Amino acid sequence: MRKLAAIALLCMAAVQAMGQECPYRLPEGAEMMTFTYAVKGDDTLCLDYFRMKGDTTPRPTMILSFGGGWWTGSRYSMAPEMYLRKGFNVACIDYRISLERFMYVDSTVDGYKYVRAITRAVEDTYDATRFLLDRSGELGIDTSRIVLAGCSAGAINSIMAEYLLCNDDPIATSRLPEGFNYGGLISGAGGVWKLGMSRPVYKWAPCPHLFIHGTVDDIVPFGEKVVPESNFGCWGPKCLSEYFSKMGWRYDTWFIEGMNHDAASIPSLAPDETEGIAHIYKFLDTIQ
Repeated sequence: MRKLAAIALLCMAAVQAMGQECPYRLPEGAEMMTFTYAVKGDDTLCLDYFRMKGDTTPRPTMILSFGGGWWTGSRYSMAPEMYLRKGFNVACIDYRISLERFMYVDSTVDGYKYVRAITRAVEDTYDATRFLLDRSGELGIDTSRIVLAGCSAGAINSIMAEYLLCNDDPIATSRLPEGFNYGGLISGAGGVWKLGMSRPVYKWAPCPHLFIHGTVDDIVPFGEKVVPESNFGCWGPKCLSEYFSKMGWRYDTWFIEGMNHDAASIPSLAPDETEGIAHIYKFLDTIQ
């Protein structure tokens, strides 16, 4: 369980795609296509898209976002294999990395730097989503079942993408089609991170969430953490699941007693990590 997401960096098979060696572990018969989905200043943002070779049947599709504190990380650290084996297509996406240096939340931080980094990453998540929606026919995507999943910073990006979408934020409404919502969300140690001291409020019911989190996480709070001097707050899955329960919204949890931030890697586990996969597959069964 405690294997880090970096395991996915190992080249497990010599699969050729777009003239490059595939850096992912893939099941037999899968193919990878690489696309540039946006160019923003000096940042060329790409996604690697996976499906079974030549299959254009509309399938549920995962969008996987890497961790790294918005100062490092790579889409190659995500592991598409377990989702492909479940019958999902998969997109591993780039997003802009915007923090000049890593600063832990429990120090005195500049909340505006975090919000800027998260906002840019969420914008990129929406743009990658729109790219996939616009090509759903040729890529074989069921647009009603696009699921976000992320690790650490990627999980926060995913939760914030759904949070802003459910609050009609212009960042979302200017990029995504009217009436669109994600089909589900898997968070590996994520939460709502925003300016202001008030707890998060959703205007519209969010998609089903699976919250995976260690109860002693010292990087992304399990509960809540506010930093008044920076007007910044973080609300983890303990708070969010209590809110979802009160509102009657669909969610599931896997809170791992005594585990720290290592739980963040679970949505990108290698396929031999059976306990993590069992929790993820059970959740995906409820939203298919």
